[in-house]
Amino acid sequence: MNGIMNWNKMQICRVYIEGSCDLTSEGMLEKALTCPNLYDLRILSESVKALAKCEGDLLSSKLKRLNLLGCEIEDDPMGILGKLPCLVTLQFKEDSFVGEEMTCPTNSFLLLKKLVLRGLPKLREWRVESGAMPLLSKLTIGECSCLEMVPEGLSGISTLQTLVIKHMPELSERVSPSGQDFHKVRHVHSIIIKD
Repeated sequence: MNGIMNWNKMQICRVYIEGSCDLTSEGMLEKALTCPNLYDLRILSESVKALAKCEGDLLSSKLKRLNLLGCEIEDDPMGILGKLPCLVTLQFKEDSFVGEEMTCPTNSFLLLKKLVLRGLPKLREWRVESGAMPLLSKLTIGECSCLEMVPEGLSGISTLQTLVIKHMPELSERVSPSGQDFHKVRHVHSIIIKD
């Protein structure tokens, strides 16, 4: 990571971090998130639990895509990740988050267009505060068996064009035209249900 940070002529870099790679030492996770040359980051490693320790200035980050898999993050990561100024795509997959509650704070994820929450079996409540994700256009929620409802805050995201719900029959029912959550997503042009 130190080498990538110093390659001045590099314009776009994609990094995959997998397995037992230790991101907790020497602030490596923070370096990855703020690396000026890094464009696309995919992490399949439990050492992302160190995310809570990333207190540095994330405004220098050029990261546009972040894909997390099997990271088992316990504390809500949205407050930190929402500060990444260039982030366009964020994917949480297969136990990347194992906490029960997640909140997207006001004025977070200002450029985010695509969000995937998939395979998060303990996620029970997700809140989206006013002003969060103002450019979100596609949201995919799948295999989050404990998620009780879609957030009220989705109703304020006028840019949301597509909502995909996979393998979640109760949530699918809630966003149907006769469902309890339909008022939150009635403005979405395309609601796709996959069983």
